[in-house]
Amino acid sequence: MLNWIKTKTKLILVSVLGALAIGVYTAVQETTTEVTKDLIAQHLESGATGNQLPSSHPEKPTISFGDHAQVGQMGDHNTQINITGTTDIELAKQLGVTETAIQNFFKLLQQQNVPHEELDHTLRTLAKRHKELEKRVSLLESEDPEVVALQQQAKKAIADAEYEKAEDLLDQAVELDNAAAEEIHTHYLERKRSAAENMALKAESLHTRFAFSAATKAYEQAIGFAEEGEAEEKIAEYQNMLGSVYLDNGNYDQARIYFEQALVGGLKTYGEDHPQVAAYRNNLGLAWRNLGEYEKAIDYYEQALTSDLKIYAEYHPSVAIRRNNLGAAWHHLGDYEKAIDYFEQALASDLKTYGEDHPSVARDRNNLGAAWDDLGDYEKAIGYYEQALASDLKTYGEDHPSVARDRNNLGLAWNNLGDYEKAIGYYEQALTIVTERLGVEHPLSIHASKNLEEAKHALATK
Repeated sequence: MLNWIKTKTKLILVSVLGALAIGVYTAVQETTTEVTKDLIAQHLESGATGNQLPSSHPEKPTISFGDHAQVGQMGDHNTQINITGTTDIELAKQLGVTETAIQNFFKLLQQQNVPHEELDHTLRTLAKRHKELEKRVSLLESEDPEVVALQQQAKKAIADAEYEKAEDLLDQAVELDNAAAEEIHTHYLERKRSAAENMALKAESLHTRFAFSAATKAYEQAIGFAEEGEAEEKIAEYQNMLGSVYLDNGNYDQARIYFEQALVGGLKTYGEDHPQVAAYRNNLGLAWRNLGEYEKAIDYYEQALTSDLKIYAEYHPSVAIRRNNLGAAWHHLGDYEKAIDYFEQALASDLKTYGEDHPSVARDRNNLGAAWDDLGDYEKAIGYYEQALASDLKTYGEDHPSVARDRNNLGLAWNNLGDYEKAIGYYEQALTIVTERLGVEHPLSIHASKNLEEAKHALATK
């Protein structure tokens, strides 16, 4: 998830590395496929279930945003081929779902009248949610007839793209399975751990949709189930994830508490020089940085970097995360040249790992822009901010906090150049996004509102 650093009036994105090996906060990256908006539109306009999109380059979605704390043929119908020669089956393979799911996705896009520019992002979001729900179903291994019945109903709801119904059925199944575990002692621990993982997956999905309160409750349930299942390593992972939710929601002291608990548990389970322990130290550094304790943050970042360099090669995503975060901390301490050096190392590594148009690359360029902005080179800052914005728009679409961050920072640079009208335009766009996605009381919304008011005042007194 994202978490922004506020430096003066700038927003800097640093890296949160989560705990699950497949989760949002680990260095492990899962691959999704970016699809072409124009061809989706053609598919919807044609109404043909066989029309599909061309294969495109793999893209890895962001793990945290902000302060980084990693067919067969169906029936005998005639499959239509579009001008690129891509079929429903090929698109299903790209997105990791069935051909039937792809056809249901397009029906939903038509029913919801999704705007043209949001088609690509919406399709990939549907595929991600579909797979998350299928994963939740697969985690249920109960022999209880009631649970099995709910599981089968959930499978059907997922197949029919009735995702809210599927979530409700799965929640009921988890509760029933947890109750059955109390009666079957031999399976007690296994079921508790399954319930914990199930709730953690739900919490992760809620977190990515910025439903912070619901995500917090789900992670607390996951921790409770893991404790009952005596899954010590999972307890630390879920504590780290819960800390990340608090971090993204602006509750930095609560985030610090959970990151400290995760670090204690990680050291007990893994010892020193383990990737999970490095991740927990990184995230604890993030909490201290957001609390204004920059020297303390640097100490945790350096410990994490030292550990990761022992485990990984020089060009590794985790190493780049640590360097990016060190750059952000030095930026806050006013050493912009040292910050730029760390940001450039992170950018070089991430470009080698991911290529262009990846959230980590956009984050690095945003941070370089912020450092050059504070050094007074506003034109260079604008160049980096514009690159970050173009990349994030391809990744997320319009309505995402990372896009708001980029536009806010472009507003800052134009404000520094004295073009207050242009600055106000960017600030208003940023404020609209963060208030809608994060709420008016979130620190980022308050910060964006302050930037806008200051620019309006400067224009009025110009």
